[in-house]
Amino acid sequence: MRNVDWVAVNRRLAQASAPRSPSTATGDQAVPSITAEELMAARLRGEPLQVVDARPRFHVTRSTHMLADAVYRDPDRVYDWMSELAPDKPVVVYRAYGFHVGCAVTATLRERGFDARYVSGGLSAWYAAGGARALRPAV
Repeated sequence: MRNVDWVAVNRRLAQASAPRSPSTATGDQAVPSITAEELMAARLRGEPLQVVDARPRFHVTRSTHMLADAVYRDPDRVYDWMSELAPDKPVVVYRAYGFHVGCAVTATLRERGFDARYVSGGLSAWYAAGGARALRPAV
């Protein structure tokens, strides 16, 4: 444990424990989010949402579940697959915990004109709220 940078660990713990959520700002605008409960309500209302699982490939290959009715897309290849999305339907992006990668993918989609939001708290929040899961197809 001598090789652990305890100053860095304490700094990261303080950041993670702070009452405000991590920054989701990109440039001059904030990246919009949706809570797991809001996503559930939108699905119950039958809103036409495109739900994208944007967890990194190494994380997805170690998991057998994903949010029901979502499609997996590699976040590192967002420019390759964004043309597969319908431009007139809202996009909801999630990751394991809902921060950096999900925000980056969401910001990229928004820059290209999509009405995109990320799931605050990610897949973990969805499961904690009792959201439906599905077995993921082979990646």
